[in-house]
Amino acid sequence: MNGKDEIVDAMDGVGDSHPPALFTQTGTVPMMDACGCSWPEANFDADMMVRLALQPSELFGFATARVPFDITAEAERLGCTVNPGTRFSQPSV
Repeated sequence: MNGKDEIVDAMDGVGDSHPPALFTQTGTVPMMDACGCSWPEANFDADMMVRLALQPSELFGFATARVPFDITAEAERLGCTVNPGTRFSQPSV
């Protein structure tokens, strides 16, 4: 069974397990190393963001992707000042 089938089965209520999902962020340092894309640059470059977001799928077979990698995008759109973070820390308001 592939990831798409797992998602469809879960939505149809078939089976007793669900595919893994990533709800907060997926930009871990090992994933950054694996794809050559890291924070904070990947938060501002769409191509880097996509390559980093696909790492859970490519490395572990997860059927989900998560972007953006943090929850500060909404706060920034509402006018808050955001610290872009570093390779080892997420952006913060």
